[in-house]
Amino acid sequence: MRKTGELGRKILEYAVLAGATYISLSNPKFISYLGKDLVKRIKKYNLERSLKSLKENKLINLSEIQDGYMVKVTKNGKSYVRKFDLDNLSILKPVGWDKKWRLVIFDIPEDKKKERDFFAKKLKEIGFCAIQDSVFIFPYDCEKEIDFLKEVYEVGKYVQFGILTSISNQDILVKHFDLL
Repeated sequence: MRKTGELGRKILEYAVLAGATYISLSNPKFISYLGKDLVKRIKKYNLERSLKSLKENKLINLSEIQDGYMVKVTKNGKSYVRKFDLDNLSILKPVGWDKKWRLVIFDIPEDKKKERDFFAKKLKEIGFCAIQDSVFIFPYDCEKEIDFLKEVYEVGKYVQFGILTSISNQDILVKHFDLL
């Protein structure tokens, strides 16, 4: 697959959000989504080249219509956008802690070792603390992020999520997450 540039990613994101959509440099909603800075830098040729590249990479289905294109994102395109979102995943920390722990427990089989390893690595990257090999804990709301990770790595049926009001050795965790 050829590399998708900034314009290609923006087109793909817009098409995912809008569903099958009309893309043209005269479409005000599309222009608004791209942002003024990017619009100033692109020309019709760049738009056509990006669309062609997305089609060649099987990320979109493309139909030419009067003064623009009809774009529909493929399954591969949706996966690509999710992967891009995954690279930017983070959890916002609220001002105060609600005194609850979020626990993620998983038992992902050996035939999904790659997914299991990526899942555990991503949990660590976004701030979780491993309290056992397949048990991670975090002090802030993160259920949506965990659901997103389960979907991306296709491990949902192997992952459990729970909320605890207390846990043994809590003082160590409070210190680890700097909650005082």
